[in-house]
Amino acid sequence: MRCLITGIGGFVGQYLAAWLLGRGEEVIGITRDEVQWHRDELRNGGPQVFVCDLLDASEVERAIDRSSGNHSRTRWPSFRTT
Repeated sequence: MRCLITGIGGFVGQYLAAWLLGRGEEVIGITRDEVQWHRDELRNGGPQVFVCDLLDASEVERAIDRSSGNHSRTRWPSFRTT
């Protein structure tokens, strides 16, 4: 299964990524900033990570498109900033 984790660079995101990878899942992550891995199993050969702003729909779309292009995209939600 392909899993997308937003906030993969955070405490919970890193533990979730390590758990999913340990189960043999494919992990793709989105983060605001470059990730400083705190889990050894994520440093080499870990998840595919993209830096983008979740409030920018075009950045999120590009990250998903670059992840492998093998996804189902029926309709994108509209994003608003307040």
